[in-house]
Amino acid sequence: MPALQVRDFPEQLYEELRVCAKREHRSIAQQTIVAVQDYVRQEDERLSKKMREVELFEMQKRRQKILEKLDALPTFTVPEGFPTPEEIVREMRDSR
Repeated sequence: MPALQVRDFPEQLYEELRVCAKREHRSIAQQTIVAVQDYVRQEDERLSKKMREVELFEMQKRRQKILEKLDALPTFTVPEGFPTPEEIVREMRDSR
């Protein structure tokens, strides 16, 4: 199993870690592992959330570009007497 050695660990932080370990009925080494795991998982969640936000922003930008292209298309007017979509669907259903 890998070992971790930390140099110049602040005394006050070490004391807080010791108190926390005692409160949780763990050794200092066990408490250190738990603390690092918690931090890494929270950081992973934070980064995942940030990545989702960036993906959403990019998706919104792509959607906006598509809508701008659609708005730039020429308008189309339906000729008078042209059947409505409902009439076309009804005719297709009746022809079966």
